[in-house]
Amino acid sequence: MLKNALYSKAIAVRAAALRSLAQEEPRAKRLKNEIIATCEDQVAEVRLAALQCLAVLGENDQEVESTILRRLRDSESSVQIAATQCMVALEILNEKTAIAVQQNFGDDTELLNSSLES
Repeated sequence: MLKNALYSKAIAVRAAALRSLAQEEPRAKRLKNEIIATCEDQVAEVRLAALQCLAVLGENDQEVESTILRRLRDSESSVQIAATQCMVALEILNEKTAIAVQQNFGDDTELLNSSLES
């Protein structure tokens, strides 16, 4: 049922499904590919929820790292913050992520604080 909800046309349903998965690690692990795919959603709220769900999974691989790097450059600062928090939670700390985080230093105070904390 949650897998189907990830593909719903309703934004709130997709976001709610991701928030539910974030509370159920075993089920979320089975849907890892779908969660990664929703990180590319057109709606910032859904991308943010997907990143928060990825952070709970605790799995760090090349696909997850690539996804986080793309979201560190997201057009929405809330998604960039979630990507930064996910990066720290999954301990994806390397030269690529450091450069991406450094590029987020700017006028957005919340994003700047999140980037500096990472």
